Amino acid sequence: MSVVVCASVITASLALVVEDLIPHQADDGRVVPLRWVVFAGALLGLLLALWVRTVVNRRRGTLFHIHLLDEAMPDLRRTSVALAGARRMSMRAVTRWIDLGAHAHDDVIDLAEHCREVATTVEDAVNEDRDDTGSVLAPNMLWPTALAVGGYLPRADQLRLLELPPNDTADEIEFDLNPQDTDAVVRHDEPDLEQCTGRVGVWLAFTPAAAHFSRERFAELGVTTVHTLSYKGRIPPPKSTSLTGQDMTTISREIAQYLERIKAQAGERELVVIAMIPKAVALALGWHLAQSRFRFFRGTHLMHYDRPRDRFFSMRVRPSQPTHPPRPLARPAAHRESPLRNLTPYQLDMVTQHGTVTLPPTEQAPRITETTGEAEAVTVGGTAVPVLHAAQGEVADLPDPEPGVLLVVSRFVAALFPDRDDLLVPVDEVRDGTGRITGCRSLARLVTTTTAPCSAASGHGQEQPDTDNDPART
Repeated sequence: MSVVVCASVITASLALVVEDLIPHQADDGRVVPLRWVVFAGALLGLLLALWVRTVVNRRRGTLFHIHLLDEAMPDLRRTSVALAGARRMSMRAVTRWIDLGAHAHDDVIDLAEHCREVATTVEDAVNEDRDDTGSVLAPNMLWPTALAVGGYLPRADQLRLLELPPNDTADEIEFDLNPQDTDAVVRHDEPDLEQCTGRVGVWLAFTPAAAHFSRERFAELGVTTVHTLSYKGRIPPPKSTSLTGQDMTTISREIAQYLERIKAQAGERELVVIAMIPKAVALALGWHLAQSRFRFFRGTHLMHYDRPRDRFFSMRVRPSQPTHPPRPLARPAAHRESPLRNLTPYQLDMVTQHGTVTLPPTEQAPRITETTGEAEAVTVGGTAVPVLHAAQGEVADLPDPEPGVLLVVSRFVAALFPDRDDLLVPVDEVRDGTGRITGCRSLARLVTTTTAPCSAASGHGQEQPDTDNDPART
């Protein structure tokens, strides 16, 4: 309206000014300064009105509501969407209700085609929007689907994201995709000991829902190594602490950087991601992952939590993701709960990722007997030194095999009984600052040949030095 008024005044004033510029008779040639003042004021008003409209268009712009939920789920953000739409110049909605159960097969929910269709629809709608207006995206989606759709988002300069509260009592949070130079807010808790087998888990704990989850549940998914990302190390985040728009901008970028690093470290091992993050952050995270040059979705399971059944289902939102679920690792036959006896004369400290296990020494360790006989003598410095013939005898004080009982012995003793699978020796020694052996990280059976599938990653399987400090040598 203001633009129309200013344009009308400018037109009328311009007519009067032009009239002043046309030559008149000598008695008529008067110039009225007020006409110039009115014209200049109207022109400035028009420019100001156009600038204000541009700012408003870009700030309020078009609201794109992206809705992708299961048919049985309640829409907790309906009121918030209506309020957000009333504050914008216009609103467009992409709404899909799907039946998750109908797309589940072998504990994998396949929504790859749905995500592609929704993503291309949103991409076309944003690209076809007016260039002089901003675009605000408000997702109401399951986090794996938001991650997939976010990878299709175009044009980050005028694109903003909106986190809708689940009711109309909280304030909506709006942020963009271009973070400023701010302090890091994501804390990465790395595992104490990197495993070389099993899957790699990532827990994104950024909402109060993290209070109802435990890292131990990753074991149900065959995960042996868990990385935890959280807001400043707070798990769960305090309810009184609400994330700001700047926080969400920074979090989405930092999570993407950590995921790229963890994915590279995992190598060929599958990734299992469980996330408690705001929906708009998941959308922004998908956009940031798409800007990186690594294949995040290949070999990655994105887990959806089914609250009624208290189960996690792998959600497939990209064709490159695995078609099988992350099942628990099979318990190897060699891994069994057995009585373990230390038959060395030294205390044995076994250092594991779950703590240190100490086995006291035995009072009577197995020993190898030998018989000797004098054969000849050699003269050294004028003195005759006898040279004996030594024959290895039997092993004394070694118990007979017992079902379910494992014995830790010296390497010499174990080497004499290659057919006994109950004899173990310490390997992968732990040393103190002086090089003295203080314990070991694992036990081993002596066999003819050994394989070390992950010696490069963990140091296991390396040749052990022959040293007098070995507590297992007697």
